[in-house]
Amino acid sequence: MGVESNHPQESIQTSGPPVFVANYTYAEPKKQIVYSIIERDWSRIEDMVKGIPQYNTEYLVLSSIALSLSGAAFFALIGLFFVRGVPSFVPVILLILTLLLFVAGLFLIKLDRTEKKAVHASVKNALDEIHRLEESFEKTTKTVYPASYSQEESK
Repeated sequence: MGVESNHPQESIQTSGPPVFVANYTYAEPKKQIVYSIIERDWSRIEDMVKGIPQYNTEYLVLSSIALSLSGAAFFALIGLFFVRGVPSFVPVILLILTLLLFVAGLFLIKLDRTEKKAVHASVKNALDEIHRLEESFEKTTKTVYPASYSQEESK
């Protein structure tokens, strides 16, 4: 008992499986799994997610600045060999500054990698806990209707 439109290429049906005359794509809705989870398990996962540290890029930015300044000091040190009349303490100070900035840049890179690993480990722990919780459920196929849905509508 379909209702047909005046357009010859389209047909609108109100019962039965959908039949399309025009070029339409019909997509079936995906089935979703519903887990009934214990509140303390949910709270534990929520605490794990809240406990994930935020990744900050300050160490990476500071390492870039330190290594850039180290490079600039190194090239200034090379340039001092072509200049006459420079006091003897200037190249020594510049060499010490170059080495200190270089070591500081490497140290800051190490700190950044350590922080990244901590963030990734926290995320992995939370995801592992979620997967462990999923595995504890027996997967059964059962049709669950929302409270606002009446089964007479589906017939």
